[in-house]
Amino acid sequence: MTSSCGHSTIKIFMTRKPASCVPKITKPVLPLSTLQRLTSIIQRQTHGSTAFFVPQDISGLMELMGGKENFVQRLDQMFTESSVTTGRHQADITGLIGQYAHGNEPSHHMAYLYSYAGKAWKTQEILRKIMDNLYTHHPDGLCGNEDCGQMSAWYVFSAMALSGNARIAFYTIGTPMMDKITISLENGNTFVILAKGLSKENKYIQKATLNGKIWPNSYISHQQIMNGGVY
Repeated sequence: MTSSCGHSTIKIFMTRKPASCVPKITKPVLPLSTLQRLTSIIQRQTHGSTAFFVPQDISGLMELMGGKENFVQRLDQMFTESSVTTGRHQADITGLIGQYAHGNEPSHHMAYLYSYAGKAWKTQEILRKIMDNLYTHHPDGLCGNEDCGQMSAWYVFSAMALSGNARIAFYTIGTPMMDKITISLENGNTFVILAKGLSKENKYIQKATLNGKIWPNSYISHQQIMNGGVY
């Protein structure tokens, strides 16, 4: 997948439409009394988003929640339920979409979790909503504490259609905000992301190629990026 000069290309073809109803979970994973006690000590998070803070074992969390369909249903619930919070008032629970709190960094992998359950189009949809609505160019353009640059770093990577997980050497593919992105790598190679047909409406990836070959995955390895390429 690498050219001799260390430069190759990935192309993404965008569309305005994505490429069911799922059973509801009838009981919480933990007893309600335990959840209520945990909620009382949560800082800068909601109970809904805290439930998904298991980045070290996403597959295990999915299994604990009853499989992929239930996992997706729980994510849908988090992103769509009321943003009203109850209990002890916390002024720094910010950047709410439903009970998802983008203003606190432990939430920053959660929009990408749909892809782990085979619903990459849902990841692409919610990412665009976050980038369009929770970031601006004004002095108050961040919806939460910058915390050493993470709020901005999330946007930079997500705008390039990439999200990393420190535990694994892969990036989850999201949705780009620019039609051409060139990453100059420290080894001298370049990695180029081209988004054909990108627009405000065309936020879903219809198909992708890596160096001219169909790329069927919703992830790409760190080494493949370091090799240089065009996506």
